[in-house]
Amino acid sequence: MIISVIVPVYNREKFIGKCLDAMIAQDFCCDQYEILCIDNGSDDDTVSIISSYDQVHLLHEPKRGAYHARNLGITHAKGDVIAFTDSDCVVSRNWLKEIADAFCEKHT
Repeated sequence: MIISVIVPVYNREKFIGKCLDAMIAQDFCCDQYEILCIDNGSDDDTVSIISSYDQVHLLHEPKRGAYHARNLGITHAKGDVIAFTDSDCVVSRNWLKEIADAFCEKHT
């Protein structure tokens, strides 16, 4: 199972690094998930911060609104499961593992 994590972002230079650090530090195999950050026209250093993470796919959505950004992320997602988080959230280390376990329980 591959999980695609979609993170819409707009002017979050103060938060996005902590968000992405937590996503990368997951207790979950790194080849079983992808992180897609969709910038919604940030005019601060958000994009340059995201760009410094090799593990993160950066997309740009010119239409304002988190729902537009999420929809663009969905169209590019390669995962079997789509997970959403906000750019100012710091997810727990086992967040993706818990998601995967829940889906595995449903299918056994």
